[in-house]
Amino acid sequence: MVLATPLLSLRVAITKEQLDRRVEGQTVCSRFLDRVDADPNRVALRTFVEDDPGRGKAETWTWSEYADHVARAAAGLRMLGVGPGDRVVLLLRNIPRFHFVDLAVNFLGATSVSVHVAAEPEEVGAVATDCGAKVAVVEDAELLERVLIARDEVRDRLGDTVSELRCVLLLDNPLGLRSPGVLDGVEILEGQRALKLHDEVDNADPDDPATMLYAETGESPTGIELSHRDLVRTAAAYAEVLDGDTVGLRAISYLPMSHVAERMAGHYLALVAGLEVTTCPWPDDLPAYLRAVRPEVLFGVPRVWEVIRADIEATLADDADAQETFDDALAKAVPIAERQETGDDTSDDEIAWAELDEDAFRLVRKRAGLNALKRAVTGAAPIPAELIGWYRAIGVPLAELDGLAEAAGSVDGALPDCEALLGADVDALFGDLDDDDSDDLA
Repeated sequence: MVLATPLLSLRVAITKEQLDRRVEGQTVCSRFLDRVDADPNRVALRTFVEDDPGRGKAETWTWSEYADHVARAAAGLRMLGVGPGDRVVLLLRNIPRFHFVDLAVNFLGATSVSVHVAAEPEEVGAVATDCGAKVAVVEDAELLERVLIARDEVRDRLGDTVSELRCVLLLDNPLGLRSPGVLDGVEILEGQRALKLHDEVDNADPDDPATMLYAETGESPTGIELSHRDLVRTAAAYAEVLDGDTVGLRAISYLPMSHVAERMAGHYLALVAGLEVTTCPWPDDLPAYLRAVRPEVLFGVPRVWEVIRADIEATLADDADAQETFDDALAKAVPIAERQETGDDTSDDEIAWAELDEDAFRLVRKRAGLNALKRAVTGAAPIPAELIGWYRAIGVPLAELDGLAEAAGSVDGALPDCEALLGADVDALFGDLDDDDSDDLA
């Protein structure tokens, strides 16, 4: 929402210098082990049986069990020759195995490269060639076909000596498909004697690339390397924003892991802050997951928040009385929310909104699965101020963040309880920014 006050003071919860000191020497791997050591028996990951949240049956992994899977996957990848400096391509939806394999890659000193599961074979081939991937881990036969087409096209075009891809690990293979260079991913990644992760943690240095992201995957893709330091620092900063005891806060991972926002929100922030993440492999199923999980932390691109509002409005449209009550309450709540945002609200506003919430909003939030939200964030694309205002009016604390993949996902934002300096032109405020400057600004 555009603030009525043209200029606000900047209140900083933690400075960059303080944050840098706090994360000095840390890596994604070391922070993961810190979490495992601190909360071994707490639930870290959940997934619904048969991807059906309506049944309410979920499989869970504690942080200790999570670490065991990472250690076994790392042993399997090492057996294939993966080591420091190598790249491993991942074509995985939002499933627990993504988290296991991604961290396993890092514990070997290697770099993970997620490719969007909707990428065409030529895009897969371009990314795999550009990053020099040694191994690819693929979820199912559909995604395997794209990798094999990509591999064959690269070899036909450039020759065997150029293609680094040695083998493909297939995880879900109920039909027993066989193909040259394709190995049983479950056997390789889950059937090995676990490595001792504390003995492997120094394989990764804070300045080593933990992951590579490809915003554009055309014929000449450009990968963006994000170091362990970048990712830990950004995740630690977000954990500060969450405030209070973050361990066990419920979250849903549902957006592509090839995008920095989901990697940060559903993976790195989760292990730094100790979130309990439920994986949702199909983004279209998010409304059902919201009702089943009732997340306390949720990131969504603007389109996601538009869809959630549309679902709420469609439900209200089936009940004329409920619709009228909601619309009347919303008209009164919007100006109250605007005054709350600028600090101009009164005790009467607080009382009035509580009554509106009881009469119209509380049940709506509960039915949509939004009633437990403590932090709701949007970004990655422009969002109408009216949409943010709509959510805040009904009691959903939606805030907007702007970010760059090069800055590990964040440049600025106006989160609840934080004040921001508003300016029309970043260059006018900070001057011309080079890569180092943008890193400092983040």
